[in-house]
Amino acid sequence: MGAVGFFVTPGDGAGYSARGRRSAPSRQSGESQTVLSAAHRVITAGQSPALRDLFRSLAEIEGAGGPKFSRKALHVLAQAVACRSYERMALETVHLVRAAALTAGRHGFEGVFWGMDQATASAFRGHFAGRAEIPGRLAAIDGGVELRYPDGRFAVRFGRMPILSAFLEFTVAAIGFAALTDILAGIEAPDGTVAAQSKAANALSRALYEFLGDHLPTVQAQRKFRSLIAFLERDLGRDFRPEAIDDETVLDFWRDASSPGREGSGEGGDFRAYRTVVLAFLRLVELLEDGDALARFERMHAIGPDREAGEVDPGEDSYLNGAEWAPENPLSAFAEAPLDAVKFLNKRETEALTLPAEEGARLLRLPLSYLRAETFGTGQHRLIQALRRKADLTEIRTIAEDAAPQTYTDRIALLNRIDEHLQKLALASLHVLGGGGDETALRARKAFDALSRQGFEAHRLNDPDIQAAFQEAAAPLAELRERVRTLLNRLEAGPDWAQAYRDDQAAFAEQFLILYGEAA
Repeated sequence: MGAVGFFVTPGDGAGYSARGRRSAPSRQSGESQTVLSAAHRVITAGQSPALRDLFRSLAEIEGAGGPKFSRKALHVLAQAVACRSYERMALETVHLVRAAALTAGRHGFEGVFWGMDQATASAFRGHFAGRAEIPGRLAAIDGGVELRYPDGRFAVRFGRMPILSAFLEFTVAAIGFAALTDILAGIEAPDGTVAAQSKAANALSRALYEFLGDHLPTVQAQRKFRSLIAFLERDLGRDFRPEAIDDETVLDFWRDASSPGREGSGEGGDFRAYRTVVLAFLRLVELLEDGDALARFERMHAIGPDREAGEVDPGEDSYLNGAEWAPENPLSAFAEAPLDAVKFLNKRETEALTLPAEEGARLLRLPLSYLRAETFGTGQHRLIQALRRKADLTEIRTIAEDAAPQTYTDRIALLNRIDEHLQKLALASLHVLGGGGDETALRARKAFDALSRQGFEAHRLNDPDIQAAFQEAAAPLAELRERVRTLLNRLEAGPDWAQAYRDDQAAFAEQFLILYGEAA
């Protein structure tokens, strides 16, 4: 069957230009006339490949008359799971399982759910027809069944049962049938109560929450993204494009969200730190782009073995790995064995390389935001430290007006020096490992001799630990330099950074005083 785009919601076909202006859809492109909300694109990209595979496996369960679960049922289920809003669904499911167990005879509730060819409202209505009158336990009501307990009643509608059936199938795949039956043990007991059902539902929700911890962004991250999306939708509409997010968008959001009393302040997380806001927007842009790519794939292809017909196997297609939580960080290798035997990078170099290493090409999307984060964002800590030592308003104002420890051009110059250092490290590694011709070998020896750090002592060249460190350092050093050079090329092609810095000083000083002035 065709692939199911679980979070694809057709819009009106309108989009946005790179600056966020409303634009009409092209009549020449069918793809441009299907627009996804930002929230749906983020949810789609935020799922792990394994979780997307699990949903596809549900879509591929076939009965004699076609797919067991409808697209609508799977869509509702996927949204509830991705948003972690399945508590009510879990509660309804345990009550439905009891109703099935009470009416299934020797086959148990499993016979009802897995013996059903298609999970439809009419199929469940047919199952309960003539079976739903069990005094004190179960009764037929208009449009569904009602569970009756000593401490209350609970109704389940036929229209909800297909979704709950899909939820049960999902649960089995996620936590395993043995774990599910442990949770549901005794669910059909004659002395069952509403309280006992609620306890089982809570246990089921907890088990799913633990499973999803490895497959979805955290609840805190989802709240943070919802706050960013709500801000963007306010001005750009629900179908805004990633290209509409620019450096001024980031600054506007920070000023809005970090100001006490302003709309959106404090929602979805603490947005007072400018650096935190920049990182959140970098991730949001990536998730939006990945969500678009995944949605395009699912609209264009069917799942199956027939390659000539355009079918694909999700297990072998690289698009499934497109939405990563974060790019691989080459800097992390230097804090681990065997590289930690050599001091390739000092503290200042490591700090300066942190964002380029962690974010990689993401920084190219928002170069001014990167410079702001490394200068004014870093300077923000000076204000926090001043408040901790109870500085008065005069001192806070003085620091706010000159918070950045360096200018934008200073930061670019620092990156150039680090780039030169990384080049020297590559040459020094060549000397240790004994590579290169005569001229290159001479340059490599000079680079090694110029470095007076741990691990760069001539008498230790044959030390196995030192050899191993330099051997393993080659790849992360090359990756680090590639990221730094790419970022420098982007920055050096930018505007007058000295003027940009002067323009930003007043804006950051004003916001810092709003944030910290009253606390002084």
